[in-house]
Amino acid sequence: MGGFPTNVWFDRLEIDPSCDEDEDGIFDMCNAIKELVDNEVKKGIATQRIMIGGFSMGAALTMHCGYRFCPEIAGMFALSGFLSKNSSVFKVIKESTNQLFPPLYQTHGEDDSLINAEWAQDTNSKLKNLGVQTQFKTYENLPHAMNLDELQDLSDWIFKVLPEHSS
Repeated sequence: MGGFPTNVWFDRLEIDPSCDEDEDGIFDMCNAIKELVDNEVKKGIATQRIMIGGFSMGAALTMHCGYRFCPEIAGMFALSGFLSKNSSVFKVIKESTNQLFPPLYQTHGEDDSLINAEWAQDTNSKLKNLGVQTQFKTYENLPHAMNLDELQDLSDWIFKVLPEHSS
């Protein structure tokens, strides 16, 4: 974080909604994930059966990948995730002629002291206002973590969204 070595997907100067995004780092990671998706398609997996998702910064990366690099996938999930207020994701969606973006399932803990739930809700509302099909759910007494209820709800959503058979 802030240019110091850490185990994160891309760099952030700070955890704040107004912080600029590391476009170069995000671009590199999204290209790597796009390559993984493309490899699955080459192996015969239908794009409509592929989902991507992540937690925290991985959730932010998911939204960048899905809306900017892989808009044909079946869906995405973002757990305790966010986008910066000036995220390029919002610009790409707004300027796109493609009105078919993957649906987003987004969750957040109400007691998250690292990433405020309002930031996540704001991200979700902006995406919804741009025409993205979204679902947002918060969990009481959940800090910046996951719990079994959240994972069960995610599993239920995945089985609802994915088609039963590939085509």
